[in-house]
Amino acid sequence: MTLSRARFFISGILVLLLVAVGYVIVRAEFGADAPEKITIARTGGIPTSFFWIAEDQGYFENEGLEVTYLDFDQGRPALDALREGKADLTASGELPIVRAILQGDAIAIIAELESDSGINIIGRKDRGINAPADLKGKRIGVTKGTVNEFQLISFLEAHGLTERDVRFVDVVFADAVDALISGKVDAVSARQSAIAQLEQQLGERGTPFSTEGIYTFRFLLVGNKSFITEHPETIEKVVRALVRAEEYAHEEPEEARQITANYMKVEPGVIAKAWDRYRFSISLSQPIFVSLEDEARWIMEREAVAMKEMPNFLEYMYFDALETVKPGFVSIPH
Repeated sequence: MTLSRARFFISGILVLLLVAVGYVIVRAEFGADAPEKITIARTGGIPTSFFWIAEDQGYFENEGLEVTYLDFDQGRPALDALREGKADLTASGELPIVRAILQGDAIAIIAELESDSGINIIGRKDRGINAPADLKGKRIGVTKGTVNEFQLISFLEAHGLTERDVRFVDVVFADAVDALISGKVDAVSARQSAIAQLEQQLGERGTPFSTEGIYTFRFLLVGNKSFITEHPETIEKVVRALVRAEEYAHEEPEEARQITANYMKVEPGVIAKAWDRYRFSISLSQPIFVSLEDEARWIMEREAVAMKEMPNFLEYMYFDALETVKPGFVSIPH
């Protein structure tokens, strides 16, 4: 091989190497391997555990997703983030979702992530609270406008009381434990994690009340209909990651509780006490319509909303992702 041919051959090899390196760089920066970014607004508490587990175990990353979270103490600001385009999806209790639908928001429920109908109310025995009837005339802490207020009123009515028979004190979720321990209120309606803390701190001095058979809380994953329509594969990836987190929670409950405790920054014993009161199952079930319609009726009686008649909540369901990822767990005829 002549010198000129050798130089030509080497130059060709260098060009090919440069092209290959450039391709790798571009692919890494902009190509198929780049993760898809998505923002999820969520509210706190044990129901958020699937997201923490999925993050901790890398399930979203495995689906090619890079998730940014916006965390809120209540569902209403989480829905506001969705409405304002700051979030792509939201995970929240159903009351703010119903409120958004009644205001005319085009959103769709993708999945139920968990539900509970356990102990959500606790009173102090030294304030004379030993039975539901003893709540009459007492100060009850509750975050106004939330599902806990609806749940509390449902509980009172089931025991022959009304909200006029008690004194509601507006207490944000984060202050529920301190409000009861300090004596600011005589009882509270709060999240399971707060109730578990109060049971632990009060011991025999506390009187817990169950809402089982009265009201079932549901934690839902929702999105704007336009985003869901434009990104069906993304929704499927999110659901698949959450289903893997659900499986992990059932197969490794102790580790799942520890992950949840770490993210919530509370003692594992508190999480363990409240954990069994939840039903961790990703689904879309027929009974959800009872809750949605009851809550819609309650909101329409109290607030000025755009809708004057009960909406058809079937029109606010998105079935495709769950039917693909977890067939058999959609029990709503459609």
